[in-house]
Amino acid sequence: MSSKNFKARAALAIWVMLLLNVFGVEAQALQHIQPPNWYSGLKHDTFQILLHNKNIKGSSLRIKNGEGLEIIRVNEVSNPNYLFVDLKVDKTANGEFLFELKPTKGKRIFFKYSIKPKKQDVRRGLEQTDLMYLIMPDRFANGDETNDVVKEYHEQLLDRKGDYERHGGDLRGIISHLDYIKDLGVNTLWLNPVFENNRDQHSYHGYAISDHYAIDKRL
Repeated sequence: MSSKNFKARAALAIWVMLLLNVFGVEAQALQHIQPPNWYSGLKHDTFQILLHNKNIKGSSLRIKNGEGLEIIRVNEVSNPNYLFVDLKVDKTANGEFLFELKPTKGKRIFFKYSIKPKKQDVRRGLEQTDLMYLIMPDRFANGDETNDVVKEYHEQLLDRKGDYERHGGDLRGIISHLDYIKDLGVNTLWLNPVFENNRDQHSYHGYAISDHYAIDKRL
């Protein structure tokens, strides 16, 4: 290997280590962000996102790339694990924006947030031909048996004969029967809550929500 190539590779290795230091060793992942994305070109150009991570109260926040998205205000609450961020979006904004959240203590947090162009409005009024179908996902169809029992959840029992136990139905089961649902004349599905229900028992109905920002892993 020539001296020139060796120096080039050494320089590249140094840059890689620096990047790993910034985005790996010193960085951590954001636990939750809601809503997961937003749109440009709407009637109102301001919106608010929720950030959730341990002890982020007092953190500084900045956008590291792009134009068209502006941080107006970071709102703190009594709970140190949440921030509510007011943002202003330009009508031409589009793509992913990289944010850096720097807590007063601990590692920096880098996360991406997508701004998408406004979709065409396809809403219409309710008609007599419309038919809504209510589904309790755990009781409809089991499309993936590998998620019937999740080891980190409290409830471990799966019993299709039990009236109050989990039966194993999931979202994949619903998707696999969309043709059947369509043949019934249904054009709208109404699902029982699909958020995490990490309870000791009787979580099949979906109304014992333990995390409003996570889909239940059994679904």
